Amino acid sequence: MGLLDFGIRVNGQEHRLHGPVSGSLLDALASIEIYLPAACGGHGSCGLCKCRLPETNGAVTALERPYLTADEVGTGWRLACQVQPEAGQAVEVPPASLAARRQAVQVVEIERLTAAVCRLQVRLPAGCTTNFLPGQWARLEFPFGTGHEHRAYSYASVPGKDTVDFLVGRVPGGRVSNLIHDALEPGASLDLIGPFGDFTLPEAVDGQGPGTLPMIWVAGGTGMAPFR
Repeated sequence: MGLLDFGIRVNGQEHRLHGPVSGSLLDALASIEIYLPAACGGHGSCGLCKCRLPETNGAVTALERPYLTADEVGTGWRLACQVQPEAGQAVEVPPASLAARRQAVQVVEIERLTAAVCRLQVRLPAGCTTNFLPGQWARLEFPFGTGHEHRAYSYASVPGKDTVDFLVGRVPGGRVSNLIHDALEPGASLDLIGPFGDFTLPEAVDGQGPGTLPMIWVAGGTGMAPFR
């Protein structure tokens, strides 16, 4: 873990990086409260934390290539979890990412729905309400020993409330899913980072919108979460 103390530009705005970070641009951006989607927690296995480095972007790694098109590589797109932050670096992030926030939440209830699925409800800090669009997802951060584990779950409740629900399927041998099903207790503290994702209802176009266009939704198990 290094110690950073220099400036970068994000979407044209100057920011100062300082303090300990783990070394990736993804974590450096999080230190200034800019959260890119990273369902895998920054391990390079989801391909979601895309950003554009228009000036100096280095060589694309073999790990990144499956997640980037030839056009993206040619125009400076990278996975932030695979890039080292540099002094004076210019970074462009999708504007939607700027809406994501980190919040400390508290477990309210864990309700078993089936043998393999439970509903996890958490409460936001006092005075806060959820601001996601139906179909989006959040990353939950769970303390594990001296570190943390990250998992991504779709919101499974309506926005605008001070609580939010997630549907969690038990994964055989899964560290986090079995923790939630068997050991997590009401009152436990977690961190919620979000909202992320574009699996949302389309905007109305020429008078045609979600209320007038025919749609077929198919889901099962925890895939029901975004439709709820």
